Amino acid sequence: MDSLNLPIRSVEVFGVAVPLVGPGFRNAYIVKKAQKSAIVRLVAQDGSVGLGNIDPSPGYSVETSGAEFLAYAKANPGKVNYGSGGVGSAGHVPMAVVASMIGLKMQHVPYKGSGPAIVDLMSGQIHAMLLTIPAVMPFIQQGSLRALATSGARRSPALPDLPTMEEVGVKGFEYEPWYGYFVPAGTPPAIQKKLHDAVDKALQDPAIVSKLREQGLEVKRMSQQQFVDIVVRDTAAWSAKIKALGLRAD
Repeated sequence: MDSLNLPIRSVEVFGVAVPLVGPGFRNAYIVKKAQKSAIVRLVAQDGSVGLGNIDPSPGYSVETSGAEFLAYAKANPGKVNYGSGGVGSAGHVPMAVVASMIGLKMQHVPYKGSGPAIVDLMSGQIHAMLLTIPAVMPFIQQGSLRALATSGARRSPALPDLPTMEEVGVKGFEYEPWYGYFVPAGTPPAIQKKLHDAVDKALQDPAIVSKLREQGLEVKRMSQQQFVDIVVRDTAAWSAKIKALGLRAD
């Protein structure tokens, strides 16, 4: 076999947890594909960033930091909302976890994709969102959206002045989406290793590392088994969180 069609895949939190919850979630197709795939190589991880709007809707006070936003939401139960790309999306589950961890009562506004939600966030129709850093860096840089906090264990190299969720008061919270290569199940180990080594070599190129870092992606070198361990760990961890929250598809 001289070549393979090997797309890079980003897995959302429900993408790894759907089988333990139910078949109706919008990202179930990711799970079905993953179950038929062999895990090869992590490319990068990023934190997501909590976003607030610049122009508020009537009756809502714009908060300028993550700590202020959380304090406002806590002082006004049920009055603050957050949008996402849909029930069970990567913008929904982590925000629901944050709310449960610190006792917030926020309204979830699901959309059919994150694009319409971002438009409404910028226009002040909704108050906040959680999205991956690469997806929203242009909006942050243009001043169209206000970055409040990042979700990773450490501050993002792309937004070094922005605190983490931990720093603004959500103790113990960590959410770091990852991007990796998968191949069809049954692909010979020798070919899996060849791909792993080729990707590993590419990710040692300073120009590639720099380009990914500009987008908020942190390259991490690791073995194939280490990436497998991450997938297994995240599947179990987010499945448990989803079950504890009692989340279900509409």
